[in-house]
Amino acid sequence: MLTRMKVSLTAARALLYETTRMVDLRYASGKYVEAHPDKAADMKDKLKFYEKAAAALTPMCKALATETANKIAYDCIQIHGGTGYMHDFDAERYYRDARITNIYEGTTQLQIVAAIGGVMQRVLEPIYAEYLAQLPDSEWKQILVRKLEQQNEAVKFVADLKNSSYHDLRARELVANETYVMTGIILLRSALKDPVRKVIAERYITDGAAEFERNQKIILSGDLSEIENHTQIIQY
Repeated sequence: MLTRMKVSLTAARALLYETTRMVDLRYASGKYVEAHPDKAADMKDKLKFYEKAAAALTPMCKALATETANKIAYDCIQIHGGTGYMHDFDAERYYRDARITNIYEGTTQLQIVAAIGGVMQRVLEPIYAEYLAQLPDSEWKQILVRKLEQQNEAVKFVADLKNSSYHDLRARELVANETYVMTGIILLRSALKDPVRKVIAERYITDGAAEFERNQKIILSGDLSEIENHTQIIQY
């Protein structure tokens, strides 16, 4: 449990740092254009990319980080047992504090709504191409390359259906798989400078692979009857 907590915490932080880097680049590029209007034409494409990347990564980051915080706090209580549940210890307060994070400033469900557009438009593809090119060939890199190919297949499948209801129904799985690929690549890239990150990256990629495949099968099922089934279950 401690290992899973550490891996998920490191993964959430890695995505947070990448997101804030992209937000900083968007902000700094905008300020640079304001200060040097003559460079606006040269910076136009970069600024547009930074804006789209920041808009895509921000909701993905909040969804992952806040859900991770809740899961870690939950496991912390479990590890401490009855003492962790009591007001005398910090674990109980962390659990209460964590619960609000995936509600305020937009619930996780709203983060999915905010992120799905960037996923469908494949906004992060330039980042994937750049970072994968920096990685030496390895079993873990090949896994992520295959997962990226699968994600592109899933996005194309949903786009070709041209069914807004199915698009909304499968948004959570699409965003989850995009987050897995992005975070896995970032962790593997960070291992180039920190050998300990290699172990964490490998564990993250391994642990998330099964959930990725599950999501992939659900997306490619094209089961439109599930929408009607949801309605029946809620009304039951």
